[in-house]
Amino acid sequence: LKLITGPITLFSKATEVMLQAMSKNHIKRLLTVTGFGAGDSIHSIHPLQKIGFNMVFGRAYADKDTQEQLIKDSECDWTIIRPGVLTNCTKEKPYRVLKNKHEWKNGIISRLNVAKFIVASIDNSEMIGAEPVLIT
Repeated sequence: LKLITGPITLFSKATEVMLQAMSKNHIKRLLTVTGFGAGDSIHSIHPLQKIGFNMVFGRAYADKDTQEQLIKDSECDWTIIRPGVLTNCTKEKPYRVLKNKHEWKNGIISRLNVAKFIVASIDNSEMIGAEPVLIT
């Protein structure tokens, strides 16, 4: 087991490259998946839970924060999707789309439901500039 001790920049560096390629090719629509706790959603985590969250995910989520800011500063028609804890459940279940910051909370959601939400959001103009949290 190799412990990662340095900074994590995968998300932001990949996003920089992708945004340049999108601009060069005149592609405007961008949907990205970060996670609950990235960007503004960090404020929806209980202060006691933040301690453990930052210990485990801090460096990766700091880079996701940078990634999200790059996207928001871009000229893309973006949607930043923040799922709760991901599961491998293959049975379709109803899920909630929490669009308003005062509603945001952590929960669980299947990868299947996240994928279905992404596909449904591609042509949904209401999702442009949105930062929904997804949970069941």
